[in-house]
Amino acid sequence: MTKNQTNITRQIWFDHENIKTALDKLRQELLPFDQTTSFAEWKMGYMHHIFEFKQQLQKHFTFEEEGGFTNNINPVTPEDLQIAKRLESEHDQIMELIKFITNELNQIKKPSVKKLESIKKWVDNLIQRIERHENAEDQLLRKAYPDEYGRIGENK
Repeated sequence: MTKNQTNITRQIWFDHENIKTALDKLRQELLPFDQTTSFAEWKMGYMHHIFEFKQQLQKHFTFEEEGGFTNNINPVTPEDLQIAKRLESEHDQIMELIKFITNELNQIKKPSVKKLESIKKWVDNLIQRIERHENAEDQLLRKAYPDEYGRIGENK
């Protein structure tokens, strides 16, 4: 593994760890909406979390697309390169799902259990999709760089 590949792999690993933390925050902050704050205040706070997460994820995806992932992974098999390309193609779909969720949430003007449950389902879907996506990337990196990738977290 070259020094550049080590740096890129390290950045991807740290990004994935930060994304996991952000996903946990999105999950915890969503529901239940409690009555201790106004709905508008809760909604604004949650929209802020989604906006911050969207920026974080976009930065990560851009890093991967501009040479951080597909161009620097040493695929063990031709299928690995195809998987890497497929994962890269999922980025736009994930960002569109975030846009959809924010639009749906933005349309809710007062608390509605039915509407909030719908938002929760979409957010759960988003979280699961991102977790599968990031796990697949991690598996490719572990396969391509089995000695190095496993040690990155140990050398924070």
